Amino acid sequence: PVVPLYVFGSSDTYNTSRTLFGLRLWLMKNVGACIPFSTGLFLSPICPLPAKQTIVFGKPLEFKMKEKGSPTTEELNIAHESFCKALSELFDENKAKLGYQHRQLEIH
Repeated sequence: PVVPLYVFGSSDTYNTSRTLFGLRLWLMKNVGACIPFSTGLFLSPICPLPAKQTIVFGKPLEFKMKEKGSPTTEELNIAHESFCKALSELFDENKAKLGYQHRQLEIH
């Protein structure tokens, strides 16, 4: 089984920058190089900011395959869609209780 989980507060551990975002996005898509601009504690790129984090777990998901260990593209797409749906539901069910009611989950 695959268990969806979400860590509320993890996006608050670093400040991110949109500086040169267009260029960085182009590099990521065309060259495969990711150049994040972020800062944490004392403006450090490696030391996170102190932020409360809460992990929530969803229900285990079972995926069926015709041949064990060799999923088809269609089976992978179905599993991915199911996982993203379960993750979105998990986020929406818990965000208000944990103080994140104004946030939206973005899955790319």
